[in-house]
Amino acid sequence: MTETQKPVVSIIIPTRNRREKLREAVDSVLAQEGAGVEFDTEIIVVDDASTDDTPRVVPTWRGVRYIRLDDHKNTSAARNAGIAASRGDYLAFLDDDDLLLPCFARTLLSPGADVAYSSVITEGDGVRKPQRNTHHPSGDVFLDILRHNVFIHIAAILIRRQIVVETGCFDESLPAIEDHDLLLRIAHRHRFVFVPGPVAIYRQSSSGLWISTVSAGHHVALLRRVYEHAMSLHPLPAGTKAAVLDHVDVYSMEQWTAHMPPGEPEDHAAHILARLRECPRLTRYPRYRHVAAHVGRTLAVTRSVETAEAFAAEIHRAAGRTLQANRLLARVWIEIGIGLCLAGRWRSGCDAFFVAASRDPTQFLARLAKVCRERAHGANLG
Repeated sequence: MTETQKPVVSIIIPTRNRREKLREAVDSVLAQEGAGVEFDTEIIVVDDASTDDTPRVVPTWRGVRYIRLDDHKNTSAARNAGIAASRGDYLAFLDDDDLLLPCFARTLLSPGADVAYSSVITEGDGVRKPQRNTHHPSGDVFLDILRHNVFIHIAAILIRRQIVVETGCFDESLPAIEDHDLLLRIAHRHRFVFVPGPVAIYRQSSSGLWISTVSAGHHVALLRRVYEHAMSLHPLPAGTKAAVLDHVDVYSMEQWTAHMPPGEPEDHAAHILARLRECPRLTRYPRYRHVAAHVGRTLAVTRSVETAEAFAAEIHRAAGRTLQANRLLARVWIEIGIGLCLAGRWRSGCDAFFVAASRDPTQFLARLAKVCRERAHGANLG
């Protein structure tokens, strides 16, 4: 590409039976600032064998290249078909229910990097979620992604086409998190540049692929598969690999807790205990303690103190007699006590606090002080 040539950005949009949302996604690409002047865009819609009127309508849209798969496959196959047909210098990937902000291409082209990424605005079932202070590394980000579970949203990244092709494109055998798998493989050999954003809107749906995968519990094996494959590409000490997989387990449990499927609290408790029996090291992670405590509190409030007590006893058997196990049990009993007190069952709540204090008085006092501050702040706001 000479200095006088404009870069071409190919935006690949896989779709299936979502014509209305697809129209919004395409419009967001057509609204890119600087298009036709600073760069050119190529919009490729890949239809994964839709059964609605998508095949009839989309080919009539101006400025869109339309490709239809004869048989229903998956998002990875649709994206790979788009990559094969693309002519751009850079590739971007937009799901048919997400949106690019007008600044997307201009922002991510600005550093002239092989791989540039930014942040997204997240909407859950139409409600905008608060922005989190997420870690956004630049440079050699491979170990950052592994150690800190850095998830770069696929709609917020721009990659040179040659790199995607050389890396092997998307793994069509993965039913989900195929984008994370690709980015890990790219990060193994290429440097990333973070550019402040946001540059896209991620419209998360409770019926979407990721949440459905989490609710079914299938995400745990998928995440482990992706991370184990990534670590096979890079020699790491055994302890580091074990710590990475621990973090994967904790993240999996957080996701599962956040999107718990309809069911009984006892089922959730059984899941928590099963993971702890498989990996007692989880007691050392504050995030795991938070998840287990949440389940214990739910059991106490919706079932009985005896049920929560039995849950805590099973944790004790699985975790053993260690400092970290004591911290876990203290956190569980603290949340049980808070839940009971908020439900007006003060005596039982105070009994739970006594058990928590006997396990780890420092953690008990710190958590109680935090609750008091939060309630005082809420009263002041009121």
